[in-house]
Amino acid sequence: ANEETRIMALWSLESLGHYNPNVMEVAFKESGADLKRELIRSLSSFSLSPDELTSYVKQFLRDNNPMIRSQVLRTIGAAEKANPELIGMLVEACQPELEGNTMGGIYERNFERFLARKGLENFTTELADFLKSPQVDKYPATNRIWASQVLPQAQKENIFIDLWPKANYKEFNESTLVAVASMIGNDRIYELVKEVLANLQNATRHLSYALANVGNLKSDRMASLLAPPTEYMLKSGTDSLRDLGLTAAAKFEIKQVQPSIIALIPTITREETYRLILQALEILPKENHDIFVRMANNESLSLNLRSEAINTLSKTDIGQSQQILNSLLQKYEGLENRMALTKTLSKTETGAELLINAFEKGLIDSDDFDMSSAEYIYSTRKDTKAAKQIYEAAVRRTEEEKRQLTEKLERYMGIAENTEGDPVAGERLFQACLMCHSVGDKGYDYAPALDGSASRDNEAILTALLDPDAAVESSYSLYRVTLYDESVFEGYLVKRDNHGTTLGFMGGNEKFIPAGDIRSEGFLSGRSFMIRGLIDNYSDEQVADLLAYIHILK
Repeated sequence: ANEETRIMALWSLESLGHYNPNVMEVAFKESGADLKRELIRSLSSFSLSPDELTSYVKQFLRDNNPMIRSQVLRTIGAAEKANPELIGMLVEACQPELEGNTMGGIYERNFERFLARKGLENFTTELADFLKSPQVDKYPATNRIWASQVLPQAQKENIFIDLWPKANYKEFNESTLVAVASMIGNDRIYELVKEVLANLQNATRHLSYALANVGNLKSDRMASLLAPPTEYMLKSGTDSLRDLGLTAAAKFEIKQVQPSIIALIPTITREETYRLILQALEILPKENHDIFVRMANNESLSLNLRSEAINTLSKTDIGQSQQILNSLLQKYEGLENRMALTKTLSKTETGAELLINAFEKGLIDSDDFDMSSAEYIYSTRKDTKAAKQIYEAAVRRTEEEKRQLTEKLERYMGIAENTEGDPVAGERLFQACLMCHSVGDKGYDYAPALDGSASRDNEAILTALLDPDAAVESSYSLYRVTLYDESVFEGYLVKRDNHGTTLGFMGGNEKFIPAGDIRSEGFLSGRSFMIRGLIDNYSDEQVADLLAYIHILK
């Protein structure tokens, strides 16, 4: 029979619980890959002895087909009992991980390594005995160290120390760094790991791995171990490496490098680096009080950065931070500048307190808060009359904006119907849309693709332009991430996994936020990633031109 029929026959025998070694022997001979895989999988359905299971699977552990190899590991892991040969097969599959995640070798190796470790979790007693046996010496020390991670803490630490000379680690891959981090409470292991991390040739790689696993690695001892590579990054003279060091210093709270960070301040011109310096110094707020004051008063810095410095200062000195904020509010009277301050300060409890104090003194009014800032203020200080006033005013403005949007839509519909636009001129205006949307291979995927927009009617297009919130699809809603330090980020959700969350912003910029830093996160229902008012300053002719171009997108 063909392979498909034979697989169905196997499933039938399996459901009946009918095991016939003669049938299995025939089926394994000259079978196709799919049938072999299914045969190996079915072995866990029958109550086979470890020796019987070994006789079937040992020939396939090194099979050229990765699906067959991975099924061997699954089947062994699902067995009720394991003999030394089966344990040896799992240890053999505990090979060091490869860099990357591409199919055709790298992914398969790393996945088999995971399956082997998972299988060994079911046989910790058998593994402990196996690692003491003479036959274990034929397996690489790195395999044995990875396998031993399933054992109780004291056992895996002793095995690690014993195998260290044979493993000959010159650097750590990501999973090994995570594994050793769980053992650095042992003074001997701490010293061994320190020796590897002190090799500054691998500083970039080790810091990158550490930052991808902050939640699992963060501790005082790890901060101490990462101090040398972090110091090396800070003194590199390269923007990207320096920023990496500053990020590590902030995330792991590496206090030892504070003098080097402070020494950088006079040399920095990039705002993003300034922001990272601020975050790194925030771990010692009292000691760096004067620096925060200088940054908050530094007129050469952007208002956003100065407001962040005020926010940091407010956590230890609410009085002086209030004075600086009040001075800024008296100096910057423009709505845009005041909103820059309220957006930043409203995201923390102490910042919200500063804003409420300023509101009660008449230094700012409810118009200086957008809906997002008003929501922050109200959620933080809803017990105050000021917070309620700010929020209710924002709600009223939102309702008024909706009324105005209806009027705008009617006016623009008239333009669309009565004005013939120029697609060529419209294409130039359309480039702003490509900051978030895509057409063909151009633009970004932070908003729905606009291919095929020629078939959309003018009302749908104009509604999306004038009121993005009204037409937002759930997967393109604004995504908010709140950190334990009370800071908040909003953007398009690019990716979220066990390591953390990546947000995207207009123009393709992205920010990765480690899982260990995140207090809460989620979509803001009915809130679009797209900003409002994109065509508010367009002339009637420009609106017609833009619509004309959109209507030729097939």
